[in-house]
Amino acid sequence: MKKYRMLIYVLLGIFLSSLMVLLLKIFAEMASLKYGIDEVDKYAGYFASISGWISGITVPIFTFLSLILLYKTFNLQKKELVNTRSVINQQQFENTFFNMINLHINIVEKIEFEGIKSRKGLELLWEDLDKKINNLLKGFFTTSHVNYNEEELNKYRANYKDEEYIKNKFKDFESDNGDSLGHYFRHMYRIVKFISDSNLSKDEKREYLGIFRAQLSSAELNLLFYNINYSAYSKKFHDILQGTYFFKGHVDELIKEGKTLSVLNKKKYEELNNNI
Repeated sequence: MKKYRMLIYVLLGIFLSSLMVLLLKIFAEMASLKYGIDEVDKYAGYFASISGWISGITVPIFTFLSLILLYKTFNLQKKELVNTRSVINQQQFENTFFNMINLHINIVEKIEFEGIKSRKGLELLWEDLDKKINNLLKGFFTTSHVNYNEEELNKYRANYKDEEYIKNKFKDFESDNGDSLGHYFRHMYRIVKFISDSNLSKDEKREYLGIFRAQLSSAELNLLFYNINYSAYSKKFHDILQGTYFFKGHVDELIKEGKTLSVLNKKKYEELNNNI
């Protein structure tokens, strides 16, 4: 209602001015009938001077108010145009984003490992990577420990910190499963980059990252965590997720005390959450 208050005032002023002229005209006609034309003419000059004085004051005022109304209308239209563009941009973003999510789902459905497809295949891929890393560390440990127990081995695995060997093992894992994982990781990077490069607010970006993360199983989040931290090809992906807390509360098993590479993974997790 506030937007149209000025318009109401101007229209009311015009109405009152018109009403005043009309009333003067009626008064003049009635006076001429009662007192005669000569008597009316005597006062006509008086009313004409008053009318001229009123017009001299009100016309500039109404002109000024009209200019203000014109300016207000222009600003209102400008704001509405900006809002319309904002809504259109938001709709375009959401259409593209959810199309990318649908494509991600299609990519997941086509992933295959040892004859098993879709998310189950990704779970087996994660188990395979975890097994290979455990076997790698066991090989390192048994080289210098002939007699050992499982507790000592698990402690060694948990505290292992040489990430170069882990990067090499992940590189081998990528090479062995490039057909399944290459497109998968690249498309996830495009989704996150699309959100990051948008004009959305920080809170809105966090919300859409959350929508994307909700599409990922625990095994997928574990694979993605290893990909951005131990792959030689994922530095850009790592940098985009830096400080977004994307994995917060979702990779607890990887940093749980006593788990394989828990010390190294916890270090990577904390570095990733630092907003540099």
